[in-house]
Amino acid sequence: MKPKPRFHMRDLLILVSAVAVFMALFVLWIEPAREEARRNTCQAKLKALGNGINGFEQAFRAYPPAAPSCTTEAWHSTSIANGQVCVGPNWAAQIAGQMEDIPLALAVIRACDRSEVSSVDLKRTHYGPSAPSYMRCPTASVSNAYHESKRTGLRSMAKTNYAATLGADTYLHSIEGNSLVDMRLKTANSSTNEIVHSGGVLTIRMIPNWHDKFEAHRFVARGFWLFAHGRGTKRNEITDGVSHTIMASEVLPFDSSGKKSDDIRGVWLAASMGASTYSHMTTPNSKTPDNVNGCDAAAVGRMSCVEIPPGTAQEGDTFAAARSVHKGGVNALFADGSVSFIGNDIDPNIWRSRATRAGGEE
Repeated sequence: MKPKPRFHMRDLLILVSAVAVFMALFVLWIEPAREEARRNTCQAKLKALGNGINGFEQAFRAYPPAAPSCTTEAWHSTSIANGQVCVGPNWAAQIAGQMEDIPLALAVIRACDRSEVSSVDLKRTHYGPSAPSYMRCPTASVSNAYHESKRTGLRSMAKTNYAATLGADTYLHSIEGNSLVDMRLKTANSSTNEIVHSGGVLTIRMIPNWHDKFEAHRFVARGFWLFAHGRGTKRNEITDGVSHTIMASEVLPFDSSGKKSDDIRGVWLAASMGASTYSHMTTPNSKTPDNVNGCDAAAVGRMSCVEIPPGTAQEGDTFAAARSVHKGGVNALFADGSVSFIGNDIDPNIWRSRATRAGGEE
C-alpha cells in the first residue's frame, strides 16, 4: 500500500514565495500599464483640443490669440483693478464652438455684447466658476478650490489642466503689435536694439485699430470685434513647421486647504501666465519656481512659485512651466494636431525651440 502524499511546511513556504514573486512582478507590470493608459487618455483629450484649435484656424484663417488685447499696457493680464482695462475672450473661450460646447460659446458672445469680457472673470455670466470638460485632463485630480485673490482682482475662477504655449520667454515677450511693448523689449536688448518676441502659435495680439473701436472710457468696451477673428497667427507664419511647433500642453493647479486659493495657476479663463498659458523658458515639471501673478504661500516643492506683483510694470515678467501628474514628463500638442509625450530631461534648447513658430529651428 502506497503512503499518502503529504503537504510539508517546506512546500507551503515555496508556494507562498512563488505567489509573492508573482504578485511583485504583477505590480511591476500593472503600474506602468496603468500609467500608459492614463497618459493615452490625456493625449486623446489633447488631440480633441487640437482639432478644435485647428478647426478654428480653418474657419477664420488664423489661430485664436491667447488673448486679444486692447489695453495699451498689455502686460497687465489679471483684472481691471490691475490695469487690464480692455481684453477679448482668451483662446480657451474662443474655441468653445469648435469643441461643441454651444451654451458656453453663446455665453461668450453675450458677455462681449454686455461688456463683461473686460472684467476677465465674467462672474455675471455664470461660467467663470465652472470649467468646460474639454479643458480638464481626465487623469489629473479635479481642483475643488476657486482662484480668488484681492491681489489679482479675480474671484470665483475655476481651474483646469491645459494651457497654450506663449513661446520660449516671458509673457511680455509674447505680446505682438504693441509699440510700447516693442520699445520696452528694445530697451532690454539695448546691445543689438532688436525686438525679440520669441512667440509661439497662440500669443497676446493687439486688436488692430482698437483705439477707434470705442470711446476713451475703456471700461465699456464691447462688441464682436473683441474676438479679433482672423487676427491671430496665420498658418504660413509657422515657418518652423507645424509638426515641429508645440502650441499647448499641461499645467497643474495648486490648491491650499479651503475653497479659495490665491494661486492663479490653472485658471482656464485668464490668459495670465500659468493660468491658461505657459512658457518654455523652463523645462517640463521644472524645479525652478514659476513666476506668476498669483502665488500661494503654501506652494512648495515642485509647485513652488514666486509672485510677480500684478498692477505693476513688472506684471508681464512672468513664466511658468508645463506640469503634469504623469511620471517623467508632460503631453504636448503640436500645431499639426499630433500629440507627443515629452520627458522632463529634454534638452532645454530643444524645448525652447519647439515653442517658437519662426525661430529657424526646423
